[in-house]
Amino acid sequence: MFRNKKKLPSKVKYQSSQFKTKLARARTYQRNSGGLSKYVRFFKSEQWSFRFWLLALVGLGLIGFFGYLLFYPNWLYIREVRVVGARTALEQELHGQLERYLDQRTFFVPHRNMLFLHLPDLQSYLLAVNPGVWRVDEVKKRWPHSLTVQVVPRDPAFTVTTHEGTWLVSNDGLTLPNTTQQTNTLLITAHGL
Repeated sequence: MFRNKKKLPSKVKYQSSQFKTKLARARTYQRNSGGLSKYVRFFKSEQWSFRFWLLALVGLGLIGFFGYLLFYPNWLYIREVRVVGARTALEQELHGQLERYLDQRTFFVPHRNMLFLHLPDLQSYLLAVNPGVWRVDEVKKRWPHSLTVQVVPRDPAFTVTTHEGTWLVSNDGLTLPNTTQQTNTLLITAHGL
């Protein structure tokens, strides 16, 4: 079948109108390069530099806008701190310690910002710096500007009297420093230990 096919001379073959139309179509052919064709066309277009700078400007604008919202001192910053469950003296002491903690920064991130405040770190800090706190039951963020800390103070639970003196024992079993103040008469007293 192929052997009997008559070959055209090259002069006739390349001068035919059918060959010329195929050649014209082949000259405009563009190979599809898969999924990258959109991006390749984007950068090959005449306005690619305008589009690139426009996208870069919009991207930087969005980053700046969100950075402003996160770090601007009047938005999502803790303004009010409430301490629940503590006596007045301990509450004032905790307020001062909380203010010092919130004024600190970790790298460039302020602790006073509601989004960046790590509650377990705050609980650990309060337990470490204040011996008058037995437990931190709960720390709640109250949007948009408040923080509530619920603590259980370390209170005297009973007294122990020995030949060396009288000791106050707290509700968690630790001995409290002796004070010259009169102890509460409602406390249980253990003698002779």
